[in-house]
Amino acid sequence: MSARPSESAPLAWTDLVLAAMGIVLVGGLAVGAVSSVPLRLSGGVGSVLATAMWVGSVAVNPAERTA
Repeated sequence: MSARPSESAPLAWTDLVLAAMGIVLVGGLAVGAVSSVPLRLSGGVGSVLATAMWVGSVAVNPAERTA
């Protein structure tokens, strides 16, 4: 019985976009938490930017869109 190193599959386009969306959204919330910018405003901006990132990724690479 031999142990084979597990091969990880490359990240899909959507995985990278979702990770970036999460970073943008959490970053917006973090800015609101540590600055004088209201949390509702910074969270909203982060949400809009994350959504724009998703829409842009679908426009650039429509074959990766999932139903």
